[in-house]
Amino acid sequence: MLKKIILCIFIMIFAINGAAESPVFVNSLEDAVALAESSNKDILVVFSADWCKNCKLLKSEFLDSNDPSIDDTIVCIVDYDSRPDLIKEYKVHKIPDSRIIRRNVEISNIIGFINKYKYKKWLNNARH
Repeated sequence: MLKKIILCIFIMIFAINGAAESPVFVNSLEDAVALAESSNKDILVVFSADWCKNCKLLKSEFLDSNDPSIDDTIVCIVDYDSRPDLIKEYKVHKIPDSRIIRRNVEISNIIGFINKYKYKKWLNNARH
């Protein structure tokens, strides 16, 4: 009986420690970079605007859905109209414009949003 209890405790501890962390959402790219440096996580940067139909779809169908493909990720949505400095720096011409940044290096990007399945496929391919 004691062995079963110890085994159950071990399994619960392993499940808790082995579980992926939920994504962290931040409001500024500067905060995302600082957090990524201290946590060694990827950043998903999404250049978006309130008036953009596909940006709204991306947010509602994917980012708000708690999809596990963004676990262990820092998510930062950059407003196209509020940050012209970042729009110019990252050469954003169309939105939504999504990028994966790892250790201050952009490793992949995708422009637009068709559906959550294609977006998830891009994200998984980019991160692995």
